[in-house]
Amino acid sequence: MLPTPEWHTGSNWQLALFTVPDIAEFAFRGRERELLTWFFWHGSCNPTAISPTHMDEYVSQISKPGASRAGIEYYASVWRDMEINKENMKRKLSMPVLGIGGRHNAGELVSKTLAAVANTVTSEIIDDAGHWPCNENPTALARVLPKFFLTN
Repeated sequence: MLPTPEWHTGSNWQLALFTVPDIAEFAFRGRERELLTWFFWHGSCNPTAISPTHMDEYVSQISKPGASRAGIEYYASVWRDMEINKENMKRKLSMPVLGIGGRHNAGELVSKTLAAVANTVTSEIIDDAGHWPCNENPTALARVLPKFFLTN
């Protein structure tokens, strides 16, 4: 969770900041559009894949009372989650697991990370997508999901 000099979505600068939810919430309150625009611009293969209508909806949702804090708390709980999951980490998941990454962002990292916690991991890399394959290449994602779920 340490940042890197490149300061992009893969450098994880936000993960460290979000572990201090009061500061993170204070820093972004009223600037939700700027925050989301930065993430979409730096984490996407094609930032224009997020339509203005979708961006407006994302901003509307994250701007609701408590919404930003709820998202930040997901990251803030990392230390507690690590402690709680120590026992769970002693054995890997036995069910098949699907790891999906956009080629221009997480790519194979998703499946490699999941391999540490699951015995059987199917890796799918979505071309022409970054961090948001569902927005950037929904057609490719729609082919991947049934292929996995109908065979497992």
